[in-house]
Amino acid sequence: MKNRQITDASMIANEVLDWKLKSGESGILCKLNIKKDFDQLNWAYLINILKQMGFRDRWIRWIFFCISTVKLSVLVNRSLVGFFSSKKGLRQGDPLFSFLFILAMEGLSQMLTKAKELQWIQGLQVGSDPSTTLTVPHLLYADDTLIFCGADSQQISNLNITLMVFEFISGLHINMLKSIIYPVNEVSNPRGTS
Repeated sequence: MKNRQITDASMIANEVLDWKLKSGESGILCKLNIKKDFDQLNWAYLINILKQMGFRDRWIRWIFFCISTVKLSVLVNRSLVGFFSSKKGLRQGDPLFSFLFILAMEGLSQMLTKAKELQWIQGLQVGSDPSTTLTVPHLLYADDTLIFCGADSQQISNLNITLMVFEFISGLHINMLKSIIYPVNEVSNPRGTS
């Protein structure tokens, strides 16, 4: 991206955490591991994201053609057995599909932004002057996802609901075994937040 560097997200995350640690306020940082289940991505979800982002119909039809006309085959005893079409997902390894995965993650970003607007999650606030305070609810870079929220059980519950809805509509899955929740400062009941 123009005027962006690969290190921007990690620098922002580091600055937000540093500010929060110095302020003494508690919070939660969630590092999500999104399973790269390209074959599970819901095409209708992807098309909807493309429409919301302002892609023209011609471009959307072209993308749909690229993802829907792929033929797959199974290798049995070192021999290809038949060809079949897929009804969902993207073919892993195709450069176009890596970009489409990133666009699909935009849906999660929009959902987290809406959750912040509805005050379902708080985000971590940086700055002491109300006129210049910046709230950072999440950071995404490719398949790396960081979510910042308050340490109370209601926000964790709201975040969990948001993530379940994302999984349901997108077909993508969050690997909870590889995802990590980090408490920021003193969290009263860390077991109750997981």
